[in-house]
Amino acid sequence: TAQSRIAFADMAGKETRTGVYVLSASAKTENKRDADRIGFTVTDQGFTAYQTRDGLLAELRDLRSNQPVAGQSVTLYAQNNRILGEVKTDLQGIARFSAAQINGDGSDAPSHLISQHDGHLAYLRVTGQGIDLSDKGLSGAPAANETLQHWSWHDRGVYRPHDTFNALWLFKTPEGKAWHDSPLWLEINRPDGALVHSQLLDADDSGAYRYSRAIANNARLGDWRIRLSLGKGGTLLVDETYRVDSVIPRQIETALTVKADDKRAQFDLKADWLYGAPAANMLTDGVWRIVRGDFAKTYPAWTGWQFGRHDEAIARSAEQRIAAANTDADGKRHIEVPFARPFDTRPQALWAMTTLTAPDGSTIGAESETLLPRKAPYVALKEGDASVQAALVNDQGEAQSGELQWTLYRVERDWYWYWYDSDWRYEKNDSRHPVKSGSVSADGKTPASIELPLDYGIYVVEVRGKDRESAASLEITRGWYGTPGTNNPSTVTLASDQKTYKPGDTATLTLEAPFDGKGSVKIASRDRIIANHDITLKNGKAQLQIPWQEGWEQGVWLLANAWNEKSDDHNRRAVGLHWLGADLTALRLAPQIKLPDNPLPEQPLDVEISVPGAGADTWVNVAVVDDGLYQLAAPSFSDPLAAFYGKKILNLELYDTFGSIIRQTSARLAALRSGADSDKETASERAAMAGLPDLDLILVANWSGPLKLDADGNVRYRVPLPHYNGRLRVMTAAWNADKTGSGEQTATVKAPVVAELQSPRYLSQDDSGVFTLRLHNTTGQAKKLNIALETDKLDLSDPPPAAHTLAANEAITLRYPYRSNQAGDAHIKAVISGDYNETLERRIPVRPPTLPLVRNQFLRLAAGETLEFTDLADARLALNSGIPYHADRYQKQLADYPLGCSEQTTGKLWGLIGAATPDRASIHEAENRLANLAHYDGAYSIWGNGEPNLWLAAYVGEALVQLQQRELLQ
Repeated sequence: TAQSRIAFADMAGKETRTGVYVLSASAKTENKRDADRIGFTVTDQGFTAYQTRDGLLAELRDLRSNQPVAGQSVTLYAQNNRILGEVKTDLQGIARFSAAQINGDGSDAPSHLISQHDGHLAYLRVTGQGIDLSDKGLSGAPAANETLQHWSWHDRGVYRPHDTFNALWLFKTPEGKAWHDSPLWLEINRPDGALVHSQLLDADDSGAYRYSRAIANNARLGDWRIRLSLGKGGTLLVDETYRVDSVIPRQIETALTVKADDKRAQFDLKADWLYGAPAANMLTDGVWRIVRGDFAKTYPAWTGWQFGRHDEAIARSAEQRIAAANTDADGKRHIEVPFARPFDTRPQALWAMTTLTAPDGSTIGAESETLLPRKAPYVALKEGDASVQAALVNDQGEAQSGELQWTLYRVERDWYWYWYDSDWRYEKNDSRHPVKSGSVSADGKTPASIELPLDYGIYVVEVRGKDRESAASLEITRGWYGTPGTNNPSTVTLASDQKTYKPGDTATLTLEAPFDGKGSVKIASRDRIIANHDITLKNGKAQLQIPWQEGWEQGVWLLANAWNEKSDDHNRRAVGLHWLGADLTALRLAPQIKLPDNPLPEQPLDVEISVPGAGADTWVNVAVVDDGLYQLAAPSFSDPLAAFYGKKILNLELYDTFGSIIRQTSARLAALRSGADSDKETASERAAMAGLPDLDLILVANWSGPLKLDADGNVRYRVPLPHYNGRLRVMTAAWNADKTGSGEQTATVKAPVVAELQSPRYLSQDDSGVFTLRLHNTTGQAKKLNIALETDKLDLSDPPPAAHTLAANEAITLRYPYRSNQAGDAHIKAVISGDYNETLERRIPVRPPTLPLVRNQFLRLAAGETLEFTDLADARLALNSGIPYHADRYQKQLADYPLGCSEQTTGKLWGLIGAATPDRASIHEAENRLANLAHYDGAYSIWGNGEPNLWLAAYVGEALVQLQQRELLQ
C-alpha cells in the first residue's frame, strides 16, 4: 500500500471551475482495468435539506460567508435522473418541494439536489440515512399517525386464560377534532400470527370505540395482536398487543435501596402487604455484583459521551450471594457486605437483586443499581467532525477543571484466521502508531476541543488526566474503514424560558454553539416546517423570541443550524433540536375520584366521579383493578392529552453538504470528513398450548364501559368486591367532543381481621405439604377468634389449636400439614367466629397419579347370581339381553377424554356431537381449542406446530362441518 499527497490545484490548475470531477488512478500497467476512480464536486455553495412527510425543504448557503443564496434555481432529481421539480430560493435561501414531488417509489424516489448558476454549483444526495439526531435533542413518543391520532386504554397489560380483555380507543383528526364517523375493521391475531377474529367495530354513543373479548381457557400464551383499520385492508390506525400468561396477582410489594462507599455496600429491603401491613417474617435472599455503570442514565447531560477507555475489559466482580434471612417485624431487612473494587477507568455500579418468598410459594423480586463513588475524576470524550470534545467530570456529574494530555494514534489492523471447533474463525490484531500529541485545559464550564489531523483510516485518541483512573479513549474511523455517508455535527443547545405556552405568549429561546457565525431556527408543526428565523451567534450565543400561534396545541419542534464563521475551522457547523409544548388547560378535563374512607371486602365499592366544567355530553370510563395484578405488566393507562398533544418524535431526515467537504491543503492527504453510521421471555410452543389448571382464583378487575355524566358533571359506579384484602387501582378517563382528561387513585381494602388461606394452586394425588391460615388483627382492640376447619380429600396431621386471641395489630400464621388422598377437587373450609366472623373456602384441583383406567366387562349373569364392584371412581352400568353395544357409552368416553392434541380434541368433539343432549359449553371449549391449534392457513398438525397433516386436517374439518350442519358451531 502506498499513499501520496497531491494538491488539487496541482492537478486541475489554478483557474479551477466549479463542477463535478473524476479522479482516476492506476498502476503502471497496460491493463486499464486496474484503474480506480472517484468522483467529487468543487463548489462554493452548500445545501442543508430537511425531509418530512410534508415535503422537502432545501436551504442553499454560500460556503465562504454562510449567507443564504436567494433567487437561485434548485432542481430535485429522482433515482432515474428524472426531474421531480425545480424551485427558486426565496430571500432566506430556501426552496420548497411538495409531498407529491418526493413520495415516489423505486426509481422515482428522490435522489439528489443540484443548483447551478453563473459558475456556482451545489450538489447534495437526499437518499439513505441522514444525520443522526438522537443526541441532538430528538426524542419523544412514536410519531403520530398522519391519518388519525388515537389514544388507547387496555384495562391492564396482562391477562390469564379464561379472563376478559377490555379496550377503549378515542380518535382525533390531525387538527385535533374528535372523530367517530365510520366503523373500523378490527382483527385479532394470536401469538403465532394466525387470525382468530375479525369484525366491524362501530363507535358507541360516547364517540369511543370499545371492545371486550373473553379469553379462552386454552388460549395460547404470549402476545396477542389487535389492529384497527379504516376498512378491511385499509389504512392501519392501531397496532397493539396484549399479553396472555399464567400470572398470579401479587399480594406483597418490595422495594430495594442500594448504597455504597469505597469498601462497603448496604442493601435495604422493604416489604409490605398491598393492604398496608408490613410483610414480616418473610424469607428473602439475593445476589449482588459490580457491573459497568451507565453514567448517562444517572446524569442525562452526559448522554453520548465516552467515559473511560473504550477497549478496556469490563471490570466486574463475580456474582455474590446474599444469605437467606427473614424480614423483621417492620417488613425490613438491612444487609451490609464488604467488597474489593477492581480497577477501571470507566464508571462502575453496584447491582443487587433480592427475592422474597411469599406464603403461597410465589417469589417477588426487586432490583436496584447505583453508581459507585470515586475520588479521581472521569475523562469523558465525544467525537465531532474532525475533533474530539474532552471534559473532566466528577462522580456527581459536575464538570471539573484540570490539565489533560492527549495522543492521537493511527491504527494498523490485521486479521488472522484460524480453525477451531470445525469452523474458520478470525481475530483482529491492532498496532498503534502515534500521529500527534498535545495538551488542553478543561475549565470546568465548557468541554475542551481537540482538533485532530484525520485522513482515511482507523484512529484512536487517548486522553489522560493526572490520576491513573482518569483516562479515556475513543476509536474513530474515516473512509471505507467505516461507513461513509453519515456525518456528526456539533450540537446547538436550545433552552426556553417556559415549559408550556398559550396564544399571546412569547417564547424566549437561548441558543449556544461552540463557535460564532450565522444560524437559522426552523419551526416544525405536525411534521411540517412552517417558519424560518435567521440568527447570528456572538460569543457562541444568541437569543430568539417567537410569538406563540393559534393552532400550536400539539406543540412545535425547533430545528437549529449554525455555521462557523471561520471557514478553515474543522468544526464547520452545529445542529440542535428542542420541543416546545402548549398550555393545554383549555383542552383538559380534570376528573376527580371519591372513594369510601375504609372500604371492606365482600362489600360494594362506590366510586364517585365528578368532572368540574364538563359541559354537556361528557362521558367517563372507569376501571377498578387489583394493583397486584396491574403491576405485573407495564402500565396500560395514560393521559389522553399526552397521546394527542404530547411530545412526539419529529418525522425528519436531515442532510447537508457541510459534513462532506474535502478541504484542500498542500501538506497532507485530503480527507473525506464523514463518520460511521450510527422486561422477553418465551415459552416453548408446547407449553404455550398446554391448558392451565382450573385454579380457584378470583381476579379483581372491573370495567365500567362509557358512563354519561349527569347535568352536574357527576356519575357513580358500584363495584361488587369479593373476598379481597389489598390495594385497588381506580382509573378513569373523561372525554367529550373538545376535551379529554384522566384521573387515577388507589384504595386500600382490608377487613378488621385479614384472613388469608395460602395453599397450593393444584396438587397431585399423594402430595404432602403445609397450607397456612394467616390472621391479622388490623384494629386497635384485641380479638378472640375460633377457627373450625373442614377438609375434603385432604388428610390433616397435628393441626393447631382452634381458639386464638389476637392483640391489637397482631398477626399470626397457623400451619396445617396435609396429604392429598384422592384425585378430584379437594376442598378447605375455614369458619372463623367470635369477635369476627368470616368463612373462607378454597378448592384445589388434585390430579390423579395416572390416566383414568377404563375397564369394560361383558358378563353373563346367571339366575340368582350377584355381582359386586367396589372402589370405583366412576362407573356406568348397561343391561341388555341382546348384542352388548351401546354407542352412548362410547360417545361419553370420547367426550370425557382428558388429553388435548388436535386428534384427541377432535375425538372428544365427535363424542360431544353424538350426545343425546349436546353440552354446548364443552362443545365450544373444544371448538376454541381447535381454533388455537390451527395453523395460520387453517391446516392442522398434532400439537399446532411442525408440518401440517392432510388427513388430520380432513378429520378436523369433517367434525367442524358436522357442528355447522347441526347448528352447534359458535
